[in-house]
Amino acid sequence: MFRLTADRTSASAARREVRTALASWSLRDEVCDDVVLVVSELVTNAIVHAAGDLVVCRLRCVGPEVRVEVASEGHGDPGGDDRAPGECGRGLVVVDALSTAWGFDVPTPGGGWTAWATIATHPAPASGTVPEPGRAAASGAAPGPADGTASGGAAMRAEVPR
Repeated sequence: MFRLTADRTSASAARREVRTALASWSLRDEVCDDVVLVVSELVTNAIVHAAGDLVVCRLRCVGPEVRVEVASEGHGDPGGDDRAPGECGRGLVVVDALSTAWGFDVPTPGGGWTAWATIATHPAPASGTVPEPGRAAASGAAPGPADGTASGGAAMRAEVPR
C-alpha cells in the first residue's frame, strides 16, 4: 500500500511505486506493464474526478490475478466526466481492455470511493525451462508477501466481473 497526494505528479509516482512492488513478484514484463498502466489510469481518474487530497493504492496477488485498488477520499463521480468529447483520454477503455474485471466501490455516502481492477498473471517460466505447448509453466512460490499484498494492505470485498 502506498499513499500519494492528489496532484499532477501522482500518476508518475504511482507507476514508480508499482514497478518497485512488482519487481519481486516473478511476473512477466508484459503483465507488469499492464498493471502499471491500469494503476496509472485509475490514479489519474481519482485525481481528476474525486476532488480529494489523497489517493491510496493497494496491490494484491489473488490466485492467477493481480488486484489493483485505488481509493480516493474525494466525493466526485469516479466514472463521470463533464468535459467535452475529445478533451479527455480514454482511461476506462484501457482499464477494461487490460483487466479481467473492474469497477467502483462506494463505501458510504460522502465517504469517498475505491476503483479496482484485476489483471491476469502468468508467472514467467523458471530459468532455462519452457512450458509444453498448451500448458502453463509451474511456479513454486506465490508472488508478493505472505498475505498476498504489496505491503500488507487490507482486501476489498467486491468482486464484480465484466
